[in-house]
Order: sequence, then structure tokens, then C-alpha cells
Amino acid sequence: WRGGNTHAGYLKLIIDPIRRIIKNYGGKAMFVFVGCLPEEFQDRGNSQCVAQPYQRFVQYAPPVRIWDWPGYLAKARCHIALAPLVKHPFNESKSEIKVLEAWALGIPIICSNVAPYKRAVTDGVDGYLVGNECGDWEARLTNLILSPEKRVTMGAAGLAALKSKKYLMSDVVVE
Repeated sequence: WRGGNTHAGYLKLIIDPIRRIIKNYGGKAMFVFVGCLPEEFQDRGNSQCVAQPYQRFVQYAPPVRIWDWPGYLAKARCHIALAPLVKHPFNESKSEIKVLEAWALGIPIICSNVAPYKRAVTDGVDGYLVGNECGDWEARLTNLILSPEKRVTMGAAGLAALKSKKYLMSDVVVE
């Protein structure tokens, strides 16, 4: 997950599912937060330090400059992207950039079922669209954690979707 502290409300959607995943599959999951570490995982409110009980399962990376982001993201070698977003008129006008970033890396994405992500994702094929219920996030995360084959298949479908859904630079730039 990545975002600034203005996105802390969106993170609330996935905190409980992440805690349950850590409890049930701790050795199989590592969560990386770029730009904003949820309070629930902070060491005594230090916004840049992971609390001791979570250090084996949670990593924090400070914000990355926009021009360094693609390289940083590729080096992070994440296996699943998360994009929680609350339903709100402002959010409905956002772009699907987080989906495109995940697809470009060939990794599946789990995202809220809101307009920017619904425009791009074919649920269950090149990503998951989920309701903002804890159980929805946990079920999809569990599915992808326990199925490396599903991660690979969905990641490949995302890469293919960049072309088939006309998201390539050559499809969107007018000369």
C-alpha cells in the first residue's frame, strides 16, 4: 500500500483484515506501507517506526519522490497491491493509477469497488473489486496469499489488460 497521511481513513478499511492475516498466516505475509504507517502498527505513535510486535510482518518506507516511484516500486518486489478507497464523490473522480501500477509490475491488486477501479478491473480476472467490509478484504487476501498460482495468473491477466483495455502510452497519447 502507498499513500500519504491524508489517506489514513482508507487504511482503516484494511487494518483489521491485515491483523487477522498476520495472526493466521504471519509467516506467509509481509505488509509494506509506503508514505504512511497506520497508527495501529506504529511504535508509541512514532509515525515512522513499526511497533516491536509487528516488525516481522510490517515494513514502513518513507515517501518516495514521484520520479523515483516506478523504480522503487519495481525493486520492492511486492506480490499483491492493496488499494482501499471509501465511496465519496471526490474519490469517484480519481484515476485508476494504482491498478495500472500493479498491472505494469505483473502483480494482482485488491481494490475497493469504487468508480476509478471499476473502470479498469474485471473482478476475479485481473484484480479483485471488494466491498468495504473487513471480511471481503480478508477473504481476497487469504485467497492470494495461499495461491501463488492465482497471483501469477491474475498478474499476467493484469499485464495483458494494459494492452487489451487500451492503457498503453501508445493508446492514450495523441500525436
